[in-house]
Amino acid sequence: MVLHLARGLKERNHALQVICLKSSGPMADLLQAGGIEVIAMKTPARSLAALFDAPRLLRELKAALKKFEPDIVQSFLTRANVLTRMAARDLGIPCVVCSVRVMEKEKRFHLWAERLCLRENALFTVNSKRLKEFAMQEMGLKSDQIHVIPNGIEPTRSVPDRELSEIRNQMGLDQPRLILSAGRLHRQKGFDILLQAFRPIAERYPDVGLLIAGEGEERAALEQQIRAEGLEGRARLIGLVKDISPYLRLAQLFVLSSRWEGTPNVVLESMMAGCPVVATQVGGVSEILSDPKEGWLVPPEDVMALKEGIEKAIMHPDESGLRARQAQAKAKIFSMSQMVGAYEALYQQRLSVPRL
Repeated sequence: MVLHLARGLKERNHALQVICLKSSGPMADLLQAGGIEVIAMKTPARSLAALFDAPRLLRELKAALKKFEPDIVQSFLTRANVLTRMAARDLGIPCVVCSVRVMEKEKRFHLWAERLCLRENALFTVNSKRLKEFAMQEMGLKSDQIHVIPNGIEPTRSVPDRELSEIRNQMGLDQPRLILSAGRLHRQKGFDILLQAFRPIAERYPDVGLLIAGEGEERAALEQQIRAEGLEGRARLIGLVKDISPYLRLAQLFVLSSRWEGTPNVVLESMMAGCPVVATQVGGVSEILSDPKEGWLVPPEDVMALKEGIEKAIMHPDESGLRARQAQAKAKIFSMSQMVGAYEALYQQRLSVPRL
């Protein structure tokens, strides 16, 4: 979202700079290729080490902001939100917009940090109405401090049949019907639940396979679970995928099994690609799949409900196709242009407010 927002604002002739608190990566290269300056401050990734590094990080952040002299500062995620508010206060920068992206259930200290460093005039963006309610309840924000700006997505790439055949051959995919899931391999994404739900489906439908795209700390545990469930050759961890478009074309179904979320872009991407969706009803999912005719929603952490949702989708391909077409039409409202325009309008509104 930072990448696309920065690109969109650049196209609208705004001068901007991106500051990355950790090390830079592929996204920084893409930003710089588009003429956007990126500063990487290289703070440690681990929370405890980063805590001790906070004074140095705050000094460098203030120095960078003082040099750039921005009219408005936008921050994303807790560490950046807190440090940006502190730096802006010391520099007298009145216009700060922070962003909350997920209904955090694991790192509760993030919520405490946001509360502890909250400023009376702090402004926040969230990507769903459910996340707004969460921020009010868990962070103590007031309704008028929060603006809902849904995520935007780019249209999925058109993938030729030849490329799909090559992927099938390279991966040795024997099953003609494929279920796809994607995300970082972390407890939040509920891939352990998905594998439990998939086991009876694999037993009943020998022509169905499961692909899980992504990397993360849970890889070893998930590989062990695949072996324990007897799913070798039927469920595969295919690693980090740069372009999910061909896999959404290959799949007959996309499954989101998350325990918690904000608004998962991968569901929007699946909708845009016309791939049927079964998803847990978490975060803003019920807002993007607001009509039962657009997909199947099931409770989170419910193996049986997830299994039944998947089974309904694969047993009734005509119904799946109908829901996918409905969802594809719905996805068009979540354009990148709409998202960038909403942020731009918020910035202009914020800057026009008289300062006392």
